[in-house]
Order: sequence, then structure tokens, then C-alpha cells
Amino acid sequence: MEEVIKDLQEQIKKLEVKGSKSPVVYLKSERKFPKFGGRPVKDGDPDVYEWISDMREHIQSAQSKDDFVDFIMDHLTGSAKSEVKLRPHTERKTGKQILDILETVFEIKETTTQLLQKFYQRDQREDETLEKYSLVLTEMTQKINKKDKKEQVNDVKLTERFIDGIRDQNTRQELRKVVLDSGNVPFFEFRLKMLRWIEDNPKMGLSIKKITTQNTELSEMMTLVKKQQEMLDRQQQQIDRLTRMSDGKFNRQLHVQPEERGRSRQRFGPRFNRGSNGRRGSSIVARGRQCYNCGGMGHISSNCPSEKELNSASRPTSVNPNWKPSQ
Repeated sequence: MEEVIKDLQEQIKKLEVKGSKSPVVYLKSERKFPKFGGRPVKDGDPDVYEWISDMREHIQSAQSKDDFVDFIMDHLTGSAKSEVKLRPHTERKTGKQILDILETVFEIKETTTQLLQKFYQRDQREDETLEKYSLVLTEMTQKINKKDKKEQVNDVKLTERFIDGIRDQNTRQELRKVVLDSGNVPFFEFRLKMLRWIEDNPKMGLSIKKITTQNTELSEMMTLVKKQQEMLDRQQQQIDRLTRMSDGKFNRQLHVQPEERGRSRQRFGPRFNRGSNGRRGSSIVARGRQCYNCGGMGHISSNCPSEKELNSASRPTSVNPNWKPSQ
């Protein structure tokens, strides 16, 4: 009986040890966490501030600091991963140290002037909602103010930049009216009023979507036209190549034909230009011939007129059996 109790107690201890181990990292299933490789190269690449913010938001819990470090390293690539690996182990033992390294190396390179330039050049993009566009400008504002340690961009400037960057002209005009009616309010308060205004004016929202759709269709059409033009260019190149090949072959034939005619003349003699029935060939071909009897041009020896005259002169004009030469 005591042995059975001991066995049960040992099994309970084993279950408690197994049950104490919990998953280290939890991620939201609806979104795949992006990898960070350094400074943004193309649109859609996260910068340091965005990536660190998303990292802290998506990681809900970590059982140990080592596991937290492993998760961050798994989501680094390129120069960002190399930058962390080259540091001494004492400087990258925790996740906070790694994030600080990335923030120092990649974010400090941009000056306040460069950040302000990006901020004032950032307009609403195609397929980008007003809600998303307002969040992007807000993140850029926080980044500028954090970099300069003072408020370079306040709510008034942020609101003005947001309205100026909207693609649809009618929407810009309506939101300016909202600003005039509300006065100088914090940007997030203005943003809430803007979202309510979009809900109260569904036609305006449809108009914005229509413009975006038209721009998308125009872009697709331009892409199709470009592909067709490239195909036509390739076809024209093939035609030009075939034309050059045909011209070269024709020129080679013209160069070879006179030599072949000379060799044929040597083999077949004056009868070379006669037709299949033995008669004189084409006058065009005979025009360049020389007679071997009289040396004249334009005929051959078989058709020589001087030979015909000699033959006609040697023959009697009439046949008379009683004819005798005069004494």
C-alpha cells in the first residue's frame, strides 16, 4: 500500500513539473510578424521605430530573457542581424539590449531635418484609407519629437499636413470645414470627428473608393499597354533580323551567279545560251555575247550574219541543167 502511495506521489510531482512549463511567446494569429533587415529600402519595409513598436505589441509574455532574445533574433535578417551578432555577448544578453542596439544603429542616422522632409512629403497613397494615413503621420510625428527632444510638430501642424496630403479634393474641403468649426483641438480629437464624418457621409466614402479604383484600373491599363508595346518591339526585332538574313542571302547569290555563268560558258561553249529546242535564247542574255567568227557583239557564231552572207554568195542563184561557164 505504501509503495502504491509513493508511486502516485511521484507521478503527481512529474505532472506538476510538466504543467509548470508554459509557452514562451504568443503572437496574434491574424498577422505574421515581419522580419527586420535594416533601413527601409522600398515601400512597406518597416523602419526601426515601427518594428520595435510592433515587437513590443505582439509579444505578450516571455518565460525567460533567453527565450525573448531568441525570438527577436529569429526575426532579424541582413545587416540588422549581423550588427547584433558582432556585439559582445554582454551587450546583447537581454531583449531590451538588442532593441536598444537596433534603435541606436539604424535610427540615429536620420537627422531631424531628414525626418521633417519625409513628414512634409508624405501624402496619402493609393488604397490607403484616411484612418491608416492619419496613423502613419502620427507615428512620424512622434519619431520627430522624440529625436529632437522637443515638440517640432504640434497638433496644428499635424492636422494641416494630414488635410493637405489627402488625395480627394472634396474630402479636403469638407475636413477644413470641420477644423474651422472645431478650432484648435488635439489631433486625435479631430481624427475622431473625421471618422464620424466619414460614417455620416457614406457617399463621400464611396467617392474616395471610386477614385482609388479608377487609379488602380488606370495603372493596370498602363501596365498592359507597356507589356503589349514590349511584345511588339520584340516582334519587330525578329522581323528586322529575318530581313537582314534574307538580304544577305540574296546578295551572296548575286555575287555567285556571274562566276557560275563564266564556268558554264567554258564548259558548254557557244551553245550555252540556246534554249532547250536549240534556238537562240533570250535576247537579253545574248546581248552581252561575242561572236567567235566575226568578233561582233550581240550574237553568237551560229547566228553570225557574215557566215550567212558567205553561204548565200557561194550558192548559184538558179538551177539550170544547160548552164555552162563562158569561155
